Amino acid sequence: MLPYGVIHLQIPTLSKPYFRTTEEHRSEFHLRFRDRLRKLRGERDEWNNEVMVEFTAEGTFAPALILRQGAYKYVYCETDPGMMYDLENDPHELNNLCEDPAFSDRAKAVEAEVLKRWDPVTLKEDIIASQQRRHFLQKTMQAGAAPMWDFQPFQDASKQYLRSGNSPTHVKGLARFPFVSPKPPDYPRAE
Repeated sequence: MLPYGVIHLQIPTLSKPYFRTTEEHRSEFHLRFRDRLRKLRGERDEWNNEVMVEFTAEGTFAPALILRQGAYKYVYCETDPGMMYDLENDPHELNNLCEDPAFSDRAKAVEAEVLKRWDPVTLKEDIIASQQRRHFLQKTMQAGAAPMWDFQPFQDASKQYLRSGNSPTHVKGLARFPFVSPKPPDYPRAE
């Protein structure tokens, strides 16, 4: 169990620089990969324990921008007051440190860092524009016959089941793999 959360480690992204030709890129890859391995082992010295999250799911009024630095997690949302939690001492996020005057300077500094990294106004405008494009497409696709996107294989039901008139042995022989040509019928008592 890791002493902190790992959300996503992009191994393909890490491996791309390795395939470049210069030694500089290969050494850069090794340094970056070694840094990731240290993080996975839980070695916390000499690396920045920081996670950035954009939460823009359906049903939110504005993007939630989350920045975790070390033990502290700060949540910025245009429609809500700031929220900051000490995840080491309050892992269930029950005590909002933004309401504690002792942490007001830290909360302001982290909020300033969030606003330095993100532009929430532009982000919200981009999201609304994307939603409007999707709503337009939805209305357009609902006018007239809606195309079905799921695959519907055609199957001839007359060949799926054993029907009267066909010999069960003959049908089983056709399904045999590898295929063996059927033998002509043998009627020894017919003579």
